[in-house]
Amino acid sequence: MDVDCLQVISIMLKEMEKLLGSEFSINPMNVREKPNGKMRIIIDASAPHDMDESVPGWLWNPELPGSCNSTVNVANFPAKMSSVAKFVRTLYRVGRNARVCKIDQTSAYKHQHVRKEDWCLQVVEWGGRLFLETRLMFGSKAAPGIYDELHKAFLEPVIKMTPKFSKSDVEQHLDDVLGVGPSNCLLYTSPSPRDV
Repeated sequence: MDVDCLQVISIMLKEMEKLLGSEFSINPMNVREKPNGKMRIIIDASAPHDMDESVPGWLWNPELPGSCNSTVNVANFPAKMSSVAKFVRTLYRVGRNARVCKIDQTSAYKHQHVRKEDWCLQVVEWGGRLFLETRLMFGSKAAPGIYDELHKAFLEPVIKMTPKFSKSDVEQHLDDVLGVGPSNCLLYTSPSPRDV
């Protein structure tokens, strides 16, 4: 997630209370530089943390509204993803001179809206200001599973664009889809903006 794609609403505390009520979690945010020089936003969706370090991180003070992640049962949000081992097996099965295509969705989580009922878990604090993230939040334990359902829609176009691919030749890991086809497979290429 890049700083330039964060879609948030900056709101003062009183306005946030009017919008969400008095019980909402505040998730601290930080940034780290990526190797390409862009900034990656890091949201601590497990805050607030209990001050007693002997208390497990998933347990929070019942006096507090709890963190976004403390309310998530990950079993309700499964993410069925591939792995490097599966991709290597696919390459081996297809054989030498395999052709590979890759789709990587930009700002992947920003394509998924969050229900208004869950906005109270999506308040982000940065630089002393509060923001409301209305899209899927990077850092939430539920985000990969929620996004996984949406991203499965990208598997079908990969298969249709390359008729010699079979479903078993396509691997998906979060927002990355890799397709592997035989050497005689014609890969679909998008027209350049000039050709459209």
